[in-house]
Amino acid sequence: MNVNEIVALLDLEIARLGKVKDILASSRRESASDRGMPSATRVKRHTLSLAARKKIAAAQRKRWAKARQNTVKAASGTSQAEKPIKFKAASANKSAAAKKKTQMKKPEGRSR
Repeated sequence: MNVNEIVALLDLEIARLGKVKDILASSRRESASDRGMPSATRVKRHTLSLAARKKIAAAQRKRWAKARQNTVKAASGTSQAEKPIKFKAASANKSAAAKKKTQMKKPEGRSR
């Protein structure tokens, strides 16, 4: 078998598989519509508003605080009382580059 014969066989196989694919795709669409279901489409993702994200973040921080209190209470029962862990606000931990980037987004921080 030479290279030209192999290429010809591959072309025939590709054509055959293309026909099979078309048959399967058409039968899938028909069966979905027969059942009254919409055809397979991309699901639209919903975006959350800024207010909703803030509410979710606040609720999560509240859950974390409650978990930390329970951990500290459990630990204080076995040894002497420990002070609760204090976490700095995220804005206090920003690097200089991150602060500058935030400033550049604000109209008063931009130089034109």
